[in-house]
Amino acid sequence: MFSAVLIANRGEIAVRAIRTLKRLGVKSVAVYSDADRNAQHVRDADIAIALGGDKPADSYLRIDKILAAARETGAQAIYPGYGFLSESAEFAEACESAGIAFVGPTPAQIREFGLKHRARELAAEARVPMAPGTGLLHSLDDAGRADYVAGLATICQPDALVAVLAMSVDARLGWGTTAAGLGAAFAGPAWAGTEVAGTEIVARTAGDERHLPALLLTTRRTG
Repeated sequence: MFSAVLIANRGEIAVRAIRTLKRLGVKSVAVYSDADRNAQHVRDADIAIALGGDKPADSYLRIDKILAAARETGAQAIYPGYGFLSESAEFAEACESAGIAFVGPTPAQIREFGLKHRARELAAEARVPMAPGTGLLHSLDDAGRADYVAGLATICQPDALVAVLAMSVDARLGWGTTAAGLGAAFAGPAWAGTEVAGTEIVARTAGDERHLPALLLTTRRTG
């Protein structure tokens, strides 16, 4: 059991983690930006370390500041919660190098499962039940020819979460997206400077559900 754990997050995520650590008799270490100096998690923690900066990029996303706070307080582990650095393989590796436990997946797992098409491949290899879906789609033409497109609600989303563009679907108008519709979606400003390289994932509609992840298209920056 660790004697002190740093929570590299804020808000309800951090408050709940602190509550659990107190129940376990483990010292909790909070970190906070200038904007969060009076936040609940700062008041609840046994120790609170200022990271400085008002924006997450200057505080909660600064690996060097988080590790410095852990060293200063003697925290033996860092719990990232979700969001911020929780899916950063670089952060997990930095913790490992500093001799501090990262309470989460290994760097390799973060990298593998951070790409949707790879995560789906791994799930299939492990025989995990999945919604029906296509394989890797290399172009919008491939997407248009995919058997799964017809009769499905569609959400277009980059594989590495660079940006998100969702196409609204109304059940009263019928489900389904054409290749032309996908092409128009990717011509929008959110996808400027990207090239479709394609992935999957398709989920069939059920009942009166109106929003289902269906087709994910990854992008590659072209400049």
